[in-house]
Amino acid sequence: MIDGIHYFNRCKRCNTLITKLQILKAFASDGVICQCGSMMFGPSNALWYEWIYPRMMKMVVYQLLGKLDSAPAPSLPPMPPPTQIVSPLSPGEMRTEE
Repeated sequence: MIDGIHYFNRCKRCNTLITKLQILKAFASDGVICQCGSMMFGPSNALWYEWIYPRMMKMVVYQLLGKLDSAPAPSLPPMPPPTQIVSPLSPGEMRTEE
């Protein structure tokens, strides 16, 4: 089952890294996701030094043991069909070097 939560998120107010496990724990208990009190977060990548945090190590162990649901797949918007085909310029329409 995919729950729609990315593995790593960042608080929009204080820029703190929030893991999926922290979000699931907050949803199950008091609902406070970040210590600053903000409820707004978005997907992010972890910085190099953030990988040594205990909460990140816990995420790695949970992922290796298969205890985490899959992260949502990135979705790309569909390409709109071309509205008009434009022909190349004819020699008479090209600007000459001045």
